[in-house]
Amino acid sequence: MLLKKILPLFLILNSNILLAQPELRFNPFDWVLYKHTGSINSISFGDRYAFIGTQNGGVVRFNTRSQRFEEPITRSQGLKSDFVTAVHYASSGILWVATINALNYSFDAEGDWRSISLESLGLSTRNPIIRIGDDGKDIWVEASGQLMRIDGVTGIKLESMIRQNKKIFWSSGPNTFWQDPAEFLFKYTFLDGWMQNLNEMIDPNGQTISITTIAENNFGEIMIGCEDGSLFFGDRTMKLLSSFKFGINSLDVNTIAGNQTFWIGGRNSLLNGGLTVLDISRNIYDHYSFSNMINVDATPIFSSLKIKKDIFFGGENKFIHFNTKNSFWSEYYLPTAINNNKVIDIIENDHSLWLGTNNGLKIFDVTSNKFVENKITDHFKNYFI
Repeated sequence: MLLKKILPLFLILNSNILLAQPELRFNPFDWVLYKHTGSINSISFGDRYAFIGTQNGGVVRFNTRSQRFEEPITRSQGLKSDFVTAVHYASSGILWVATINALNYSFDAEGDWRSISLESLGLSTRNPIIRIGDDGKDIWVEASGQLMRIDGVTGIKLESMIRQNKKIFWSSGPNTFWQDPAEFLFKYTFLDGWMQNLNEMIDPNGQTISITTIAENNFGEIMIGCEDGSLFFGDRTMKLLSSFKFGINSLDVNTIAGNQTFWIGGRNSLLNGGLTVLDISRNIYDHYSFSNMINVDATPIFSSLKIKKDIFFGGENKFIHFNTKNSFWSEYYLPTAINNNKVIDIIENDHSLWLGTNNGLKIFDVTSNKFVENKITDHFKNYFI
């Protein structure tokens, strides 16, 4: 018997690289792009998924049956942009996605994406589509001060008007379409330590997060999206809402550690930036924000090393240690007076950590938890390692 073990291939991409429509020899999800989602802008329920339009991470797919995330739809699948302003799963089974620069649609809601530029619809990036719906035949799109009807198969613009003249089934748009969600949500109980206060959510650490969109389907299932990418899903029967979050906790990726479960770190310019743990086989995420770590201050992450139950992250002027067994964080500052000293690489050598920085080599004894200076560190002093 031949056993073949397939490991995922990770590519760390520069944000300036443009992804085009994938080649026909690839299946839609042979290449998957994982990003920080940003704000939740729109939600649409399908037969199996809730399609979630995000500010930075394309369309997130949430399986409402298993209550798990599956591979997102991004530029890797053929969208024109990962900045999604509106999403709608039509009654015909076609998925419509409005990005910041185009209106995209797919007949199988996965790949083979076709796009219509906003300019051809009389719109622009300054006046994007904020809501999409359908009347059972045609597609309706709404922008600020504009409403238009589009052919539900070809995407050809049919007419523009001031107000709708048919019954339209809209997917969720900005929270302004809900005049007072507080009264509606007052009947629900939020799990996992979350609380609701008027148009805001309060996380388990006491931080307030604005609600950006709310969607409900014909089965009484409800989903709430927030400005930081947090999601809440439940139904009218139990009136319980559980929290979920998709995507990585930084705007870019500098390092990945692990074999089956991956620790991801990067430069963090986010308010709640930090580290992400991704179980790629199950699309399960754990997020560790620096603002919630008692013993650790925020820092960009440049390198990482996993040794059994211990994980080390190279930061700016320091490195961070996390013991997964005890769930304990600690940090150690480099013995130097130079600022912007970045720990670019970390290796283990004879019960010590060797830290390569832009200002020489540092050696840390993990037994005594102290830095060591010797002839080797003196030799590489002031070198870019």
